[in-house]
Amino acid sequence: MVINTICFIQTVYFVVPENAKDGDLIIYDQNGKSINIGSINIYEPPIDCSIYGSKANYSEQEGECYCQWGYKWNSNKTFCVESAVVIDNTVISNDTDGDGIPDNNDFYPNKKSEIITKNYSFNYILLGENNGKRIDIKVEVPKDLYLYYQNQNHIFSANFNNITSFITYDDLVIKNIAHQIEQLNKSQNFNPIAVAYQLVSQIVYTSDKFSIKGWDEYPKYPIETIIERSGDCEDTTFLMAALLKALNLGDPWLVRFDDHIGLAAFVVDNQDGQKDIFYIETTGNGIHIPGIMPEALVGKKYTLHALDEYKREKYISQNENIKPNNAQTPTTNVDMKLSKRVAGKLLLQVEARGAIWYVDTTEYNRYSVTWANALPLFRKLSLGITDADLAKIPVAGSNQAGNTAMRNRLKGKLLLQVQQGGNIWYVDHNGYRHSVTWNNLLPLFQSLALGITNDNLYKISEGSL
Repeated sequence: MVINTICFIQTVYFVVPENAKDGDLIIYDQNGKSINIGSINIYEPPIDCSIYGSKANYSEQEGECYCQWGYKWNSNKTFCVESAVVIDNTVISNDTDGDGIPDNNDFYPNKKSEIITKNYSFNYILLGENNGKRIDIKVEVPKDLYLYYQNQNHIFSANFNNITSFITYDDLVIKNIAHQIEQLNKSQNFNPIAVAYQLVSQIVYTSDKFSIKGWDEYPKYPIETIIERSGDCEDTTFLMAALLKALNLGDPWLVRFDDHIGLAAFVVDNQDGQKDIFYIETTGNGIHIPGIMPEALVGKKYTLHALDEYKREKYISQNENIKPNNAQTPTTNVDMKLSKRVAGKLLLQVEARGAIWYVDTTEYNRYSVTWANALPLFRKLSLGITDADLAKIPVAGSNQAGNTAMRNRLKGKLLLQVQQGGNIWYVDHNGYRHSVTWNNLLPLFQSLALGITNDNLYKISEGSL
């Protein structure tokens, strides 16, 4: 260990000899002369982390160097390098720009994303008692990462087999929040479960019930919930579960009732061969005490889901073809003749991992079709239709003739069935209607889409929702 300091206008170096006893030191002056000065008390400054690269910092709490957010140690832990994305201990893809998104899912893999910042401030409450101490947590999310999650799967599979795939505890942003909570525990002895619970309690409860039938459930990923500061029971539960897992506070379980989802911080087997759970209710903006199940849920049947029962990489691989919502693509000189020719058609962008576009039939603008923007897209572009008129358009696969004039007039239109709670239909260019739901949105539109090159796509003006 070499410690550099100034002494009597001279630079001297204190070097601990190889076989020195405690406190033994040798001074070297600028001429190289050495003097053993015996015992001396020296303040040892923080470790020089710059030897690990410009992205390494020193942690006073840990007493060691760590890599900045978006970077990781190389295999020998000798240098901080840009992150690769790791899920369930498996490297999924390189992450060139270090924003937490695999290159094969990142629309701008070589460009640093702008940062979305959300500040959370609340009082520390333990077991219902408010001691007046204020907690401030700063959440920084790369916009690319937010868009990435917006365009991932947002559908529960049959029997909820994929429900735990929404708990992204290995996400860089979740880990950063967990690190802030850990620092509060070390510096002020704040209970980490209480802090995480109070943070989640800042999320405003918002129901998923939309006006469009069949689109009444929209589970969010923790990043979406923390950015939007709103969500319902499953959204706040997913966020709390991700934080507990990132804090290494065991393996939380999801507690699924018929019409509600809660969280078990841990599950233990009791003497009767049953499972006892430490229940956490995340809805209600903090009115519940962790460990106590709300009276309305006591005695109700529920199903437990362990975090490791589903591998999230399956969703990453199956959604590689989705273009991030709101990522504007270039538009060259608009070709109105081309725009009108493809009006009402679904377009498959073959040179951009199969992104889906819809061209409206009024202003001839193109709109990206994703799970994230489907609802605003339908609200803006759908044409209301009565049951009587809809019946004049045959369902795809049927042998019905329908009304020829009605079929021709509504080709390429998105229809909102106003008398049946708002079912959505798309009329293809043969005049047949297709029911559009959460489950079939992208597969259906991909099967009906017409391939288009980037050059031609960019000649169609892009609309905004």
